[in-house]
Amino acid sequence: MAKSEVVLTERIALSPSEAGELVGLSRKSIDRAIEAGELPYLKAGRRTIIRRSSLDDWLERKEAARSQAVADMFARGDSVTGRME
Repeated sequence: MAKSEVVLTERIALSPSEAGELVGLSRKSIDRAIEAGELPYLKAGRRTIIRRSSLDDWLERKEAARSQAVADMFARGDSVTGRME
């Protein structure tokens, strides 16, 4: 591997486009998370940089929130689709 070829999973910081590519989301989804204050970022001049650890933490929080929402639906007797059975 050439010096300039670094695999995204090995990087400690990513651009919003790279972060989206890594997790399978659009750049716009990453930008929305940044604007909402959900995904921490750094500015290096005009560049926006997302630490890999921040991206991992954000995904874990999203997963936990989704799991809690599903658990709450079941506790209320809703199905996963949100309809009563």
